[in-house]
Amino acid sequence: KAHIDNYKRFRGLIHSGRVWRFELDRDHGALGVSSTDGAEALVLLVRTGSAELGRPAHLRLPGLIGEASYRLRAVEPVSASVEQALSPTLKSGQPALTGRVLAARGLELYLPRPESSLLIHAVAI
Repeated sequence: KAHIDNYKRFRGLIHSGRVWRFELDRDHGALGVSSTDGAEALVLLVRTGSAELGRPAHLRLPGLIGEASYRLRAVEPVSASVEQALSPTLKSGQPALTGRVLAARGLELYLPRPESSLLIHAVAI
């Protein structure tokens, strides 16, 4: 039910935005979509393997407005193992990073188990 509700919530963005595909390393991949005006993005990070356990994924987010600040939030439901690995600021939606920082530096995110995932929503504030 939660996944269907998320689809309904983000349907407009998913169907009208610019799609991004990322091959981050041997263990991680991501798929994202950013709105055409760059004010919002949704990214799904997936851990597919266990070749380098203990290593975080480095995820850069393109397609955002460089000078705008973004609130980042993990979208529920988040598995218990992934939630334990999230920073408290990402859980609460408190980090405010610029689009320029998110595109150039990105985020380091840790998914503890193969076949785990995390959905992140970024909104300009």
